[in-house]
Amino acid sequence: MKKFDIALIVIFMVLSFIPQAIYTINNRRFKDEYIEIKVDGKVYKTIDFKKLSKDETVDIDTEKGHNEILISKDGAKMIAADCRDQICIKEGLIHKPGESIVCLPHNVIINIKGSNQEVDVIAK
Repeated sequence: MKKFDIALIVIFMVLSFIPQAIYTINNRRFKDEYIEIKVDGKVYKTIDFKKLSKDETVDIDTEKGHNEILISKDGAKMIAADCRDQICIKEGLIHKPGESIVCLPHNVIINIKGSNQEVDVIAK
């Protein structure tokens, strides 16, 4: 084997760990995960979905239209909207911090947020 071959093998070995690093960074655990619903850029409602005892439905009626959001322990999803494109409904269930659903015609944004990040399993 030549020096170039060895260097190439080492480079590929190092590159093979990049997907694991990305996965680990994206799957951090948060102590407090909550759903924040904004209408016209203002916080409409904040819900700690991990502490819900039953599913909750949030109805939002504005002059722009109607939205209905289902919130459960598993996450949140838009179940009804009277906008034409229905993209917000097609987003499905969101459940991890950083995910969001946006209804542009009605200016409604659902964000999952997290705070007080815990130490991950590897560092314990």
